[in-house]
Amino acid sequence: DVQMPKMDGIEATRRMTQEFPGIKIVALTTFSTERVIVPMLSAGASGFLVKDTSPDRILDAARLAHEGGYVLSPRVAKELVASVQQSDARAPRDLTPAEVLSERELEVVSLLAQGMSNAEIGAALFLSEATVKSHLSRITAKWGVRDRIQVLIRAAQLGLVTLS
Repeated sequence: DVQMPKMDGIEATRRMTQEFPGIKIVALTTFSTERVIVPMLSAGASGFLVKDTSPDRILDAARLAHEGGYVLSPRVAKELVASVQQSDARAPRDLTPAEVLSERELEVVSLLAQGMSNAEIGAALFLSEATVKSHLSRITAKWGVRDRIQVLIRAAQLGLVTLS
């Protein structure tokens, strides 16, 4: 799953595929946005299914992944194709690969733009306040900014959030 306590599914997938290179992982989650799909597949997942997938289809996906294949839910495939077709229009031009935020970091920035405190962000995402602070620290390091205000300014400049 993409959203798990202590470590998100993308990082868990990355670690497992590094430690066990032959492992096959199929993501099963409620999130089917390009911001989640691409990092999960980049981390090494062999498939991406949404939670409304039938049990038979989940078993088929596990078998297919085990045999070296790849599987996507129809909804995920549609999102991925749309993302590729629209990538030129949406991709922030001034981000280096090292500056690109993870899905969780984007969620933190989005809630920060809504005026939430670290504690409120943590409650909304089922994270500890310390974990939220850790995400914000990584964002400030990635973007080379000083504080949460500069994170908001940079996110607005990139079109990742709208400040009202």
